[in-house]
Amino acid sequence: MLTERTLAKWIQAQRPAVAPQVSPANPPPAQPSEPQAQTRNDNPRTTSAGFDPVALERGAKALKEITNSSYAKKVFEIMKKQEETRQLELASKAAEYKALRARAET
Repeated sequence: MLTERTLAKWIQAQRPAVAPQVSPANPPPAQPSEPQAQTRNDNPRTTSAGFDPVALERGAKALKEITNSSYAKKVFEIMKKQEETRQLELASKAAEYKALRARAET
């Protein structure tokens, strides 16, 4: 049975992780160049096509649990607010970049 805390954890896990940005003043350390004999799979959870069926099945199961939960409406509202917040963040970042670009062109 889903609880409010479990739902909050699940929703938080669905948000994509934001990769830290490296500034030009602090470049990452240089990697020694070694010839590679064969192609490496840096993400072993995926197939060669890049599709992870396990994650899809896990998501489908979670969706069924949420749908059957008494918290379904609350989960939808939380996810909707998170998406609205994300859209506002992206819009503000776009406006910031636009202002920086306008300043650079002058």
